[in-house]
Amino acid sequence: MYPVVEAIAYHGWGFDHSCWQLWKPAFERQGIALQGFDRGYFGHPAIPRFSPVSSRKIILTHSYGLHLCPLEHLHQADLIVILSGFQSFHPSQPTARRRSQLTLQRMIRQFDHSPKLGLETFHATCYAPLAWDGDAVQNLQTKIDWLHADLLLQDLRALDTAWLDIAPLTTRSKILVIQGASDRITPPERAQALAQQLPTGHYIEVPGAGHALPLTHWADGWRSLVPLLQDLPTA
Repeated sequence: MYPVVEAIAYHGWGFDHSCWQLWKPAFERQGIALQGFDRGYFGHPAIPRFSPVSSRKIILTHSYGLHLCPLEHLHQADLIVILSGFQSFHPSQPTARRRSQLTLQRMIRQFDHSPKLGLETFHATCYAPLAWDGDAVQNLQTKIDWLHADLLLQDLRALDTAWLDIAPLTTRSKILVIQGASDRITPPERAQALAQQLPTGHYIEVPGAGHALPLTHWADGWRSLVPLLQDLPTA
């Protein structure tokens, strides 16, 4: 029997574990403990692990968090939820790829020149088409005091060649891909291309949502996730 269900969530570039703060109480009401990975962009890193007990295991990832998640966790997971995900940050079509590469290079230069301005611009773009709300702005201002700019810049540069081996995902029994229809960081076609390669991938697009899905449209994601939680085998 599997008396325990565990979940670990991986944030994307420019965020931290707090992007899952609205999800944690919802998981707890289902009797599921949600642990948040933290890359350490704004403080100390946190690298959670699944417990050694027999359990059903859930992975949630946002954006680059899919690439930060260890392969061993993807192998272990019974359910994987991918928000704003991508196999490669750049599209495969040559003209579109070059355009995307130039955009990323401009972002790298801006961040290298002014990490504070670079993050503010990025977060505002993540929230679009919604306004970047005041609480989010204030939270980022606080975090910038503990900014690990070198690590952020390292990962930002790594996006240029980021490519995910999806082999561990092709054997999973349950995969949910959730994408914002108005995402200005990773367009829907990037997530669609990923979902199409997954035999068990189920794709959901959220109208009016941008890149910051875990924060701005967490309730939409949660409603899509609940039926899959209820359908997890118990033995």
